[in-house]
Amino acid sequence: MSNDTEIQLFSALDHTTKVFLVTADGTSIEESDRLILRGDGYPDSESALIAATNWCSYVKVGLFKNYVSADFGSRALEGGGMTDEFRASLTRESGVNIMNDHSGITVYNDDVPTGFSRFQAVGVRGQQTQPLLDSISDAREQNIILSDTEQLAFDLLGNSRSSFGPDARFITLMTAVELLIPQEQRPPDSLDFVSICSQILRRSDLSYEAKQSLGGSLRHLKNESIGQAGKRLAQTLDPRTYQGESAETFFSICYAIRSKIVHGTVPRPSITDVSSAAAGMELFVSDLLSRRLES
Repeated sequence: MSNDTEIQLFSALDHTTKVFLVTADGTSIEESDRLILRGDGYPDSESALIAATNWCSYVKVGLFKNYVSADFGSRALEGGGMTDEFRASLTRESGVNIMNDHSGITVYNDDVPTGFSRFQAVGVRGQQTQPLLDSISDAREQNIILSDTEQLAFDLLGNSRSSFGPDARFITLMTAVELLIPQEQRPPDSLDFVSICSQILRRSDLSYEAKQSLGGSLRHLKNESIGQAGKRLAQTLDPRTYQGESAETFFSICYAIRSKIVHGTVPRPSITDVSSAAAGMELFVSDLLSRRLES
């Protein structure tokens, strides 16, 4: 079943459980900027919560596969705002279970008529519906469940669009990339050198505080740098190009800009360079997050 304001994403073979993508403002799916993912027919709250969590992953994979960011409200302040007493009085007067409409996942008994005091979400605007729905379906079929780190990277990708100024947007996107970078240990000869330095430090006459501080730095040296690890991760995006550069070269350019901004290099990178890098980095992050859908 589907119409301009509601699309069925899934129906179990026995038709007991179904999942829908619904607009919250009465406009079409393609034009709405407030969407609800609604599921029903689950036997208990635990299975409903598991399904809701999984479907959030499927939808997020579909979104960044199509270069769309969205705010799922996982870090938003709770909406609604009614006290329990006032909510209970409205429920008694209306005969409808009135709930505060908090951002994120809400599980409730749909056998009881239920209403919500407020909806707050940000979704998709001006996107073609079918490619998005196809990507969501692919993610469900492959059961792609995002890790906590990937969830955070997705949220940062969405937050970058509301960042004030190109510098803030670019740094937010670079933070999302750094979350996704796995650092490996350095080669054995480098680890041996770090070990020798640690022994010298322990035998030194430096204060306890100095030893603790330098020791922490030496421990970090056992792993390759973010820059090295990031270039290796970027290679997984080949043969894609970003602003005419290979993924590895593009990452190196962006990481150099990032370093200049966060370390206060004077003169700062130009607004033109930062804005251009941020535009390419949004695609870069989306492609990193959607890699599993293509494997």
